Amino acid sequence: MNRNLVLLLITAFALASGFLIRGQFRHFSSTNSCRQEPIKDPGFDIIIIAGQSNASGQGVGPNSGRPIENESSLLLQMGRIGENQLKIIPAVDPLDHWDREKHINDGRIGFAIPFARLYAKKYLVSGRRVLLVPTASGGSNILAWAPSAPDEVLFKDMVVRARLSLETIIPESKFRNRIVAVLWHQGEANLFEWKFRPDMQWARAIPIRAYGERLRQIVETLQSEFPDERFPFLIGEINQAVFPGDPIRVNFDKELQRIEKEIPCTGLVPSDGLKNNSEFIPNDGEHFSAEALVQFGARYFKKFGEIVD
Repeated sequence: MNRNLVLLLITAFALASGFLIRGQFRHFSSTNSCRQEPIKDPGFDIIIIAGQSNASGQGVGPNSGRPIENESSLLLQMGRIGENQLKIIPAVDPLDHWDREKHINDGRIGFAIPFARLYAKKYLVSGRRVLLVPTASGGSNILAWAPSAPDEVLFKDMVVRARLSLETIIPESKFRNRIVAVLWHQGEANLFEWKFRPDMQWARAIPIRAYGERLRQIVETLQSEFPDERFPFLIGEINQAVFPGDPIRVNFDKELQRIEKEIPCTGLVPSDGLKNNSEFIPNDGEHFSAEALVQFGARYFKKFGEIVD
């Protein structure tokens, strides 16, 4: 289905579903730091997942991930597919990203649930729950996430779902939802275009030196959309098997490092030592394996802790 049409349907559905959302936002208020004080009121701690295929989860093979106690009631997600559109449903892999239907029966996992399990163990206050908001789209170029792009809806969809998540009603009379983290992983599409298709329109439109500015626009626009929310924006490194040592890869990594240094509340998550799917899927070097994604989720969580603590 055309993505613009999908976004229109989402907005119409949200407006019609008054039982799902409250008409007034109740944002988490904080200081200028990223420190997140515990909230005792019932509500959702919201984690947004965005980017391309490694964000949506392409990991195959055995893994050491284990559910936490009461996981089905503690870890939830905002649905996207069919009758689950915008409904709060259990968080299970594959999460309801844009490309979920392609992988519904192949057992692939991502790093979001491993991250959420660790978050719930350490930070989740009794009576609160984690709400994952899946918004990633496999193969998406950085320009497809541009906040100002008239023909692209990925960023707009992320903002709509984040707002609805903040407004989701908890049965108790008092509730306070807040965004606690954005987990971002994107860049393979741009790397392959720069390397193999430099004459493509997108490759010409955004040279490597401009990638960081495009990502900066995404981070800062998202922060401005939710000025009362102070959440870390965590950026995962590309798998080390993708063009190791190539000047294109080296310059790309420098752009990610620059974002971490220059924008408050951002963190770069290292991918060194993490395996890819090539052991299970021939020539699949860009996607992390299932076990690697469990470890990657732990690295995202470690970086999260460094920022908020």
